[in-house]
Amino acid sequence: MYALGSEPLLITGGYSREVQFRDAVRGDIRRKLALPEKTFGHVNRLAVSNVSGDALQLAVAGNPDIAVYPVEGTDESQEPLVTYRSHKGNVTAVGYEARDRWLYTGSEDGTIRVWDLRTQGCTHCHENEGTFVRNAVFSVDIHPNQVELIAGDSQGRVLVWDLVANKVRRTLIPEEGVPVRSVRASPDGRVLVCANHNGKCYVYHLEDDSFYPLQKIDAHSAYVLSVAFCPEGKQFATTSADSTTRLWKWVTEGFGQTFTLTGHSKWVWDSVFTSDGQYLATGSSDCSCRIWETRTGVPRVVVQGFTAGVTAIALIDAV
Repeated sequence: MYALGSEPLLITGGYSREVQFRDAVRGDIRRKLALPEKTFGHVNRLAVSNVSGDALQLAVAGNPDIAVYPVEGTDESQEPLVTYRSHKGNVTAVGYEARDRWLYTGSEDGTIRVWDLRTQGCTHCHENEGTFVRNAVFSVDIHPNQVELIAGDSQGRVLVWDLVANKVRRTLIPEEGVPVRSVRASPDGRVLVCANHNGKCYVYHLEDDSFYPLQKIDAHSAYVLSVAFCPEGKQFATTSADSTTRLWKWVTEGFGQTFTLTGHSKWVWDSVFTSDGQYLATGSSDCSCRIWETRTGVPRVVVQGFTAGVTAIALIDAV
């Protein structure tokens, strides 16, 4: 059983119906969690609750349900604490509000939902209407103000949904018709990064609520699959279908590339920084995870032995 406060814990999901909990330093499997066959063909996203303590929870986004489990446990076939059902397609985004009062999700069914963790019911639902059908939602992030959600969709739009007013108050279009694969607000609330299927990243000024475009980055030669910020907000990582991960750091007038991380042989789906920003974990379709030193770009740990591609990862290294 994993004990909070010991070695860093790498949590992975992918094209198999299981979640693995591994020692992030040695790669040893600490625990496996079998997922319900009827609602989990694969794992799309993982999110760990924010409030430290013995009751940390893991939200697992599949197709079409979201199941929540305790991080600690020994039973491989453990039943979820709660399962959220309403989406009708792949759940592509999941995350917790800062005080763990509610959970947000986004789906290819064209909806974004907010779930009350106390009542376990859906309190808000935005239907992302298109010309004839709802547009698929590929990514959702919570604004640092904790009362707005920012989402990217299949038609190249970035939506800012005000939960208090229950309406979309702003729409950005980085590239017309080019799907936005990942949206991330920096933890310090300064910038928003939107990444798309053309391998581009668009950086917007978030701090003064202007959403003024700051920078366009030719980040990759193929789809950008995810964007992840380090906790202090001055550096972010992009992962791509070109099998690489790239690190970007704030300089005088924008973000500049510091390293291209090579080693994965297939699509790199997800990444996450350690709490001190010194390391980055990545997960790939090549059935491996790697942990890189962000100061040098050198891989420090290669975690292998997965039976299927890794599409979602989470990391616990500070509680």
